[in-house]
Amino acid sequence: MYFYKKIIKKTDEPNENDITTPYEKTVDGDTIVTRAQGVSNNLTGVAMRSDDQVHAGSIAKTIMALGVLRLVSEGRLQLDEPVERILPSVKFDNPWASTDPITIRHLLDHTAGLEDARLWHIFSARTRPDDLLQQTLLKDRSILEVRTRPGETFSYSNFGYSLLGMIVERATRSRYEYYLD
Repeated sequence: MYFYKKIIKKTDEPNENDITTPYEKTVDGDTIVTRAQGVSNNLTGVAMRSDDQVHAGSIAKTIMALGVLRLVSEGRLQLDEPVERILPSVKFDNPWASTDPITIRHLLDHTAGLEDARLWHIFSARTRPDDLLQQTLLKDRSILEVRTRPGETFSYSNFGYSLLGMIVERATRSRYEYYLD
């Protein structure tokens, strides 16, 4: 059984930045039950549905890591494989690339030397749930600048996990959400 739920704060005046997405999914044997409550948009008052897509927050990193490690255990990925070999269109600005390329392991443990995602990567009215990760994330190539030698320094990176999503999509030839569901 797994469970995810956000608590909303009730306010007198709706604000577009309020958290409005309580959601639950439980698995009991072969039965999957999903429920939602509240509204998907405070401004319009549209009711939340259990199939609405929401920002899942950092819990998604745990699920992504499990998905990646499953692919590793199936022999479809290797932890120490350079990311650029899997995603040839992703060209890091890595001064240590010849000796220390960024690997899947570095992305998983936040030691790739990448900065965190930019605010517009995480919360943007310009992106839609069905946009491809690559076209959304790589609009600004400066995000690929490696700031510390890969493997040496812990630096929390949401962007690294977005790259892992792209790797899962390449390895499974499907959207990462479908593979992880």
